[in-house]
Amino acid sequence: MPDHDRCQFRGVYLLLFLLIEQQWRAILKHSSTTEFTTTPQATLHSNLTVATTTRFAYAFLVAGCDPVRPAYRPFLSNIAVATRLLAHHGSQADVIVFVQMDFRSSHEVLPENDLLLLISSSSLRVHIHYIPKTPFQSYYRTQFDKFRILNFTQYDQGILFMDADVMPLTNLDYLFSLSTTDARIKNNWVVAGPIAPANGGFFLLRPTHGAFERVAALLREQTVSNRIFDSVQGWGHAVGPSDYWETRTGKRGREWTFYAAHADQGFLYHWVKYEQKDVTTIVGSRVQNWGCCDEHGQVQLESAFPLRDIGINLTHDNTVSWQRKPPLTCWSVPGKECLPVYGDFIHFGGRRKPWMKPPPANLTRATQWDSPNHLWYWTYWEINSELGLNLTASEWVTPEDPPLGLKPGKRQAFQGPPIELSR
Repeated sequence: MPDHDRCQFRGVYLLLFLLIEQQWRAILKHSSTTEFTTTPQATLHSNLTVATTTRFAYAFLVAGCDPVRPAYRPFLSNIAVATRLLAHHGSQADVIVFVQMDFRSSHEVLPENDLLLLISSSSLRVHIHYIPKTPFQSYYRTQFDKFRILNFTQYDQGILFMDADVMPLTNLDYLFSLSTTDARIKNNWVVAGPIAPANGGFFLLRPTHGAFERVAALLREQTVSNRIFDSVQGWGHAVGPSDYWETRTGKRGREWTFYAAHADQGFLYHWVKYEQKDVTTIVGSRVQNWGCCDEHGQVQLESAFPLRDIGINLTHDNTVSWQRKPPLTCWSVPGKECLPVYGDFIHFGGRRKPWMKPPPANLTRATQWDSPNHLWYWTYWEINSELGLNLTASEWVTPEDPPLGLKPGKRQAFQGPPIELSR
């Protein structure tokens, strides 16, 4: 397409986008009822001594933040959407948001509007923690900052980490109770994806004293001695003949060759299975429990049962209902049973993110559950209208890659010094 035609097309597209936005605002302004209440609670921290209101929390991470280059802002918007939906469905959890400013930026903290968006979008208590800048920033290195959740031992019922492009569809609080109310479930659990045995964008770890220090030491050791990722030894363990990893689609293997094995997904799998030796893995329609140990001292499969049975024996206490409430629609695995966990969230991987494509033209309260994009945009514009942020689509109407890219390239693993995680 010639440059002048491309410019004209972009101008028409932007005008159409803004006209649709104005229609949304009018709908929201004249809506007679609202389904959400907002009582913002937030704290800003650079340390770990935070006052908690619960024993469990959700965590998110956004890096490469620079107000001059606002490509990071859609991820903040998604976190706002996620906390809004969690609160709407009854969550009582705390929320931790890890933020790392871009090394090239003169800004040390997020602008006021960004903070307002994060802390005032729902009734949940939000803790914002800044990660020190690094001149070696990359998508690959940032993935390991997820394991900073292990510092927060005050959340002894667990922390559920979600990538900043994950949207929950229901109250996920029931997941924190699984290991205490269902004896079949381990303290740590991961969800297998279609191309990896552990989804690094959605997992639950129970922080314990000393765990973070061990993670930091392991990362440092492995990235010092193994600058080229070893597909046999992985992160320090060669999978034995009686052991295997398995994806949601049923693929099995013993070499560390699955997607992002050299990055967060491989490290997560190694940590929970071969370091902790205590993990429940949700694999398709089955639940597997791995623990210690067989006659050779190796991790072993202890038990397995159908995923549909998860949570059927959960209890209820005076503060939190641990009963799973399925979402209104199941989008994660089209055409299949809406099973627990898989059906409870959407992971907008790659370029499937709502903000990287045009918004639905028929967006109304009645159509918000027509698709993931409908729900995302409807929730986002409710937040926008309610907070009076005057946000417009013009900043990110053109599909733009995130500040640090879309995936952890293997070349990035060889750039810069070994991975160092400091408290």
